[in-house]
Amino acid sequence: MTRKGTDVGLRPGLHAEEVGDELVVLDAGEQVVYRLDEDQAAALRAVAPDVEGPVPDRLLDALDQLLEAGIVGPLRGETDRRTVLVGAAAAAAAGVAFLVLPSAAAAASGGGGGGGGGGGGGGGGATVPGAPTIVGASTSLDAVDLSFTLASDGGSPISNYEWSSDGGTTWTAVSPAVTAGPATVHGVTASSVVHLRAVNVVGAGAASNPVTFADGSQAFGATGSVASFVVPATVAQLGVDLIGGAGGGGGDDLAAIFAANDRFGGAGGQPGRVGGRLLVTAGESLSVAIGAGGGGGVNNFGNSTFSNGGLGGTNPLGEYAGGTGGKGDNAGGGGGGGAASVLLRGASLLAVAGGGAGGGGADSTLTGANGGAGSASHVQRSDAVSTAGRPGGDGPSLNGAAGGGGGGGQYGGERGNGVSSGGAPGGKRGGNLVSGLTSATDATATGRTLATTPSGTSQAGEATLTWLAATVG
Repeated sequence: MTRKGTDVGLRPGLHAEEVGDELVVLDAGEQVVYRLDEDQAAALRAVAPDVEGPVPDRLLDALDQLLEAGIVGPLRGETDRRTVLVGAAAAAAAGVAFLVLPSAAAAASGGGGGGGGGGGGGGGGATVPGAPTIVGASTSLDAVDLSFTLASDGGSPISNYEWSSDGGTTWTAVSPAVTAGPATVHGVTASSVVHLRAVNVVGAGAASNPVTFADGSQAFGATGSVASFVVPATVAQLGVDLIGGAGGGGGDDLAAIFAANDRFGGAGGQPGRVGGRLLVTAGESLSVAIGAGGGGGVNNFGNSTFSNGGLGGTNPLGEYAGGTGGKGDNAGGGGGGGAASVLLRGASLLAVAGGGAGGGGADSTLTGANGGAGSASHVQRSDAVSTAGRPGGDGPSLNGAAGGGGGGGQYGGERGNGVSSGGAPGGKRGGNLVSGLTSATDATATGRTLATTPSGTSQAGEATLTWLAATVG
């Protein structure tokens, strides 16, 4: 009878380390190949070379599990069959005194484990796993979930999978470890070529079939109709960029004797802009309704009639429109508010980018201010709860300038009031909505083209949806 520590131990190329509160087994590349439960950890410690005495009866099942998994086995250089002393109670019950194991030489030649008292061999015939077959992919904007089948575990349980995104040049362990699909691969781009391979105690198996990727995008403009978008195959997440229609500028007052004393309406307001990520299901349909920009207020050329305000932008849903600019009395009319742009799933709102507000009209007062610009901040209209912007206020008296219309939005923007003297204020931007998005941004757009004449219309809204699609080879 020999000491058990000289007969059995960790397989060559493996070592155990404490990681936090658990004992794990790692291979030569420092990859975790097995996580031990409490009894398995105690059994492994019990067969250490510097431990005397038999393996306690309560740990025999755990030791048997390690033997079957190929984590422990006979040490190299021993004879063809070696023994491990087991607890007295187990030996008495079984009528034998030893657990019989194959030696390293026998394992290398394909010898199986012996019988007796507590289990068979330690995986002497195991090989690396077969190549998995990737059968499906589901992509986010920078990751992919892969579903797969495994041809063979090589006679030893799979401990984890590894992935490569560069065609098999470098490999990374799936974290947290998985023994069945799906497996998630992070950091994927359009240039990635992803493979999987399985790992058991013997090592890493052959690579799977490849998965390749391609970026996709679709832009939407203000066509006057609601557009439909069907989510492509394999796609589980979209990138969303949504912009509302900009507000129109206020009308000028050009009735002064000297051109240097002309007064000019305020600029229209920039619209809302929202973005983020949207979880989707391949094949589902989304709706996109883009808002038009607001029109510029009519200029006054010294007549005593009203100068009309610019028209508010429209949205094909029939809601979310910008408010019409107010009428100027012998003064410039207010600019129209822009309409909001909307993304929906069925009847459910996912995102709204509010329309920009109309600018205020100017009057003929030589000392008066120019019309006020449409605001980039949202203030909800005070007269009613509506998705449409509030129409601008009319000039209240002779030479009164008109206020700009509010922008459309989740909640329509407040108007600018008409004034009896000086330039009128602009309206307020419509409200944004981002509740259907993750990693969302809620802001005001910049650089949109703004109408400054009554014949002009400010820049309409737009939307862009982006995605990463996968092809399983």
